[in-house]
Amino acid sequence: MKNVKGFVFIFFQRRTAKQILREQTRVHDVIKKASAGMVGIREMEKLLNVLTRVLKDNLRLEHISVYLFEPNENSYFLKASKPENVQNPIIQNNKELFEYLKKNKKPISYEEMLHMKDNQKNENSHINEIVQDMQELSASVIIPAIKKDENKDEDVLLAFIVLGKKRGK
Repeated sequence: MKNVKGFVFIFFQRRTAKQILREQTRVHDVIKKASAGMVGIREMEKLLNVLTRVLKDNLRLEHISVYLFEPNENSYFLKASKPENVQNPIIQNNKELFEYLKKNKKPISYEEMLHMKDNQKNENSHINEIVQDMQELSASVIIPAIKKDENKDEDVLLAFIVLGKKRGK
């Protein structure tokens, strides 16, 4: 009986691994095709609209939004989204979320932040605020675009992409 359970476990483990690899390969191919098609686009608005449409459709997302930093306003402005009924078109640059993105320089997920919140020892942590900001943006994942400011020797969050939940098949 133990041999049968082991065989069944290995069978399903391999099958799941193959499905994950197929999905990763599909996403990689989508991104390669999208980037090849975007090379010729010179207008920012068109480029962002193509980017949001391709990613939303191919990654099967409920929504996607792109925010760009406007230094004169010290705010992030919504520049593209699918669907287009986003609640937060302007976000002030005073959020703990932005400091966290600059510090870590990598995408963050809502699930990861919830896990950190649940495991934190100190209630004064800024993780609660980050989780709340992600809830307001309906973000499952936030991808930062960061640049080193040579004059100030610090990182600048130029833009970020908000990915919503995945739709069902």
